[in-house]
Amino acid sequence: MRFSEEILEKVREASDIVEVVGEHVTLKKSGQNFKGLCPFHSERTPSFTVSATKQVYHCFGCGAGGNVFSFVMQLENLSFVEAVRSLAKRKGIELPVQRAEADSARARLLSAVGFAVSFYRKQLDAAAGRKAREYLKARAIGDEVCETFSLGYAPAGWDALIKAASRHTSEEVLLQAGLVVPRERGSGSYDRFRDRLMFPILSPGGKPIGFGARALGETQPKYLNSSDSPVFQKGSVLYGLYQSKQAIRARESATVVEGYTDLLSLFQNGFQNVVASCGTAFTAEQARLLKRYTREAVLVYDGDEAGIQAARRALQVFLEAGVRVRVACLPAGHDPDSFLRERGARALSEALESPWSLSQFLLKTAPQNMRREDRIRSLVDVFALIEDPIYRRVSIQEAAEVLKFDENTIAYEVGRTRKRGRSQAEPASLSSPEVDRVERELIKLMLENGTVLKAARESLEERYFNSETCRAAFRLLKGFDWEREAGPAELLDSADSADVRGLLSSALLEEAFDFDEPLEVFADYHRKLRHRWLTESIKSLEEEIRKKEKGSDERELRRLFEKLQALASQRSSLNGENRELSGSSIQSRRGENR
Repeated sequence: MRFSEEILEKVREASDIVEVVGEHVTLKKSGQNFKGLCPFHSERTPSFTVSATKQVYHCFGCGAGGNVFSFVMQLENLSFVEAVRSLAKRKGIELPVQRAEADSARARLLSAVGFAVSFYRKQLDAAAGRKAREYLKARAIGDEVCETFSLGYAPAGWDALIKAASRHTSEEVLLQAGLVVPRERGSGSYDRFRDRLMFPILSPGGKPIGFGARALGETQPKYLNSSDSPVFQKGSVLYGLYQSKQAIRARESATVVEGYTDLLSLFQNGFQNVVASCGTAFTAEQARLLKRYTREAVLVYDGDEAGIQAARRALQVFLEAGVRVRVACLPAGHDPDSFLRERGARALSEALESPWSLSQFLLKTAPQNMRREDRIRSLVDVFALIEDPIYRRVSIQEAAEVLKFDENTIAYEVGRTRKRGRSQAEPASLSSPEVDRVERELIKLMLENGTVLKAARESLEERYFNSETCRAAFRLLKGFDWEREAGPAELLDSADSADVRGLLSSALLEEAFDFDEPLEVFADYHRKLRHRWLTESIKSLEEEIRKKEKGSDERELRRLFEKLQALASQRSSLNGENRELSGSSIQSRRGENR
């Protein structure tokens, strides 16, 4: 469904794209535009460009592009409607109730999870929640943090949530949202969470999408998550990110812990730039999500062998995502929560302010009986994961100094490992779909010149485009109503795919063509596309005739020959028109940016 154009325009005008993008990307002025490191892929040189005048963005590295709505959609994994609502909420714009949205499957799932958050929250304050409140008190987790993170309690009964939600949503929706489990025998379902302390997990935009839950009795497993659903995948979200993202941006660093209560204890004691995994080992998706907010992570782990191994696994994930890593190892037997309660906030602050660097961690936690050459080889394997060349070299220098080993030898082996890894890996898909140069430049010319656009609408045919992306962009430009003073941002709203948005946003943000006679260029490009189409059509028809020559249908063959003759005549006539512009006249244009 779509909001009215008036509503979209109101939200769009209130949401400056430089301001919105700037909350997630460090932007620097570059001519008329702004540039920064792309939040959607790993890069060292800024290729992410934002235009304040056109209110569009484009990454010339991965091809992502669009307007403020598509940026929020891609960054926070939201639907168009959810992105509009998120931006409207930021600016205090009241939106009309849309029945179509309320009836959508995703909205029903989110509504069900939201209801469960409220239900469990009330149960924590009720008589049934006494055991959960006592647990929180024993862990010194106060009311303010409980409120900030909407902690709750799932009653011990088998169907408390099902009964409470019966007037709000169906059992089928609760099942799809991962809140109930189908019975093994017979029909019906039962509550997935029973007698558990509930930790709501929010999307980066603040919507409840799932739960982590801790058993308060002897039930196993001790920790249980919502099952994966269309709105929740535990390996793709970070607990506490919504509450902590502002502090993470301000500190330009994230403290990374494993447990829910670890996070709550740190947050309560002023360490608010903290996130946690959702009861699983850290994943590449979680690391990429964190990278949208910071390029540095401090991993906090128990100093025993299990904690060290977990930290080693996690740091590799973060390094591969382009996040710099340091590690604060706590004394064996301590997690962040227990360390805080026993040693206090000052001791934890000291540990977090002076964590081990990557090289220090790898060297100090290596097995004592590990041979020197094996220790160096293990370092090489880890350093080869680092994309940032400066961070990589500093890590190599530090390790070489401690090991008293030749720095250049380590650097050489790291380079060899990186090359070997690249040659064995699948090629990265970091560019927009390949499109013919002429087709792409024709789309750009239509965007920049109203006279060319008018000529294209009158004479250019969609079938002349080979690229589906360019074909769709041409359809959009041909039908778009520029007379109502719509701008580039509105045009991108009308694009029906990310590929088309990427093509248009790149054309909008590249330096404009400077042709002396744009209509002549258009005519030349038009002839080239038409000539190609005629040639391909003739080849296809000749192949069809060859296949049917063995048959006996003379009438059909005669029809095909007549069609072939007509196409050949058109091509011959086209060749006889004004000959193609010389390559030098085309290349003489200024401002090409390919």
